[in-house]
Amino acid sequence: MAYTKPYVWDAMAELEAAGATEVLLLPMFPQYSTATTASVFNSFEVAAKKWVKPPKLQFVDDLFQEPAFLHA
Repeated sequence: MAYTKPYVWDAMAELEAAGATEVLLLPMFPQYSTATTASVFNSFEVAAKKWVKPPKLQFVDDLFQEPAFLHA
């Protein structure tokens, strides 16, 4: 979503049009990094602030620590 379609801005516009009030962000990067995960989170925060009524954003930044993820 940072470099290819669907872009953050497009996805957030669709969610707003659909009436979403909460957005759960689960990046699929193998580890947390400010260059990847944090920059995507930041893009979503910026896009959310442009909504008429901003949604509640919830971030999952520690997927790499989940046992099921490691096992897979």
